[in-house]
Amino acid sequence: MKVYRASRDVLLPMLIAFSCAIIAKAVFFDVMIAEGQSMEPRIPAGTVILVNRLAYGLRLPFASRYLIRWAEPMADDILVFLAPDGRYAVKRCILSWRDQSPLYDTPSEGFILVHGDNSVVSWDSRSYGPVSIEAVHGRLVGFR
Repeated sequence: MKVYRASRDVLLPMLIAFSCAIIAKAVFFDVMIAEGQSMEPRIPAGTVILVNRLAYGLRLPFASRYLIRWAEPMADDILVFLAPDGRYAVKRCILSWRDQSPLYDTPSEGFILVHGDNSVVSWDSRSYGPVSIEAVHGRLVGFR
C-alpha cells in the first residue's frame, strides 16, 4: 500500500508539471532552433531562439487563425511564421499593410512583407510575396 501511495505522490506532480509545460509551449512561448543562413550574421544556423507566441494575439494550439488579435507585426520585428512551403521561417518584417513606403508596393490589408537579413541566400517575400498576418506564430524575443 505504501509503494502505491509513494508512486502516486511522485507521479501526480510530475504529470501536472509536464501538462503545464506543454500548455505553456503551445500557447505562451516556443523554443526553436534556427536553420539556414537567411538571418546570418545576426542569427546563425543552429541558434536556439525564444518566440513570444502572445506578441500579436491569442492563437489556440494547432489553429490556423488567431482567436483574438491585439497587435500586428511592425517594421524590424523578427518573426516566426509558417512559410508557403509549410516550414517555419524566421525573417524580419520590413513592411506591413499599415506602413506607407515609396520603396515597395504596399501589401494589402492583413499582409506583411518579410526579408532575411542575408539577402543573397534568403527565400522571403521577394520570392513568395506577402505573408498573411494569420501565418505569424510569434515574435522572436531572444536567442542564444
